[in-house]
Amino acid sequence: LVRKKHCGKEVEVMLAPYYNIHSEYRFFVYDDIVATGSSYIVNKKFNDKYAIPEAVYSKAQELAKLYQPTKCFTLDLCLLDNGDIKLVEYNHFSASGNYENDMSKVFELFKDDMNYLTKPSHTKRM
Repeated sequence: LVRKKHCGKEVEVMLAPYYNIHSEYRFFVYDDIVATGSSYIVNKKFNDKYAIPEAVYSKAQELAKLYQPTKCFTLDLCLLDNGDIKLVEYNHFSASGNYENDMSKVFELFKDDMNYLTKPSHTKRM
């Protein structure tokens, strides 16, 4: 942690080491299910058509089960030039670009959940 002045106030900033990033990927997660994913940067250029390596997809599934900040969210991962996979960020799904993700897969999970929650046996008042 480093203390810096910003807008006249002292704030703490967390710094991380520099990494050479080969590619970045966005995954949409509902509950702990990776519904869909796509690339968005490859070799420092926008590219949402690059195939997701199996190791990156597996890491997304692992992290989706580890932590869910909300019911539906995005999980961004990067593949480093040395082959390591790093977490970039979690974000709310409504604040994230879709890229080439198949959003119908996310909405299908949402619809299934809503159908379950709206069945008469789940809506009775106590």
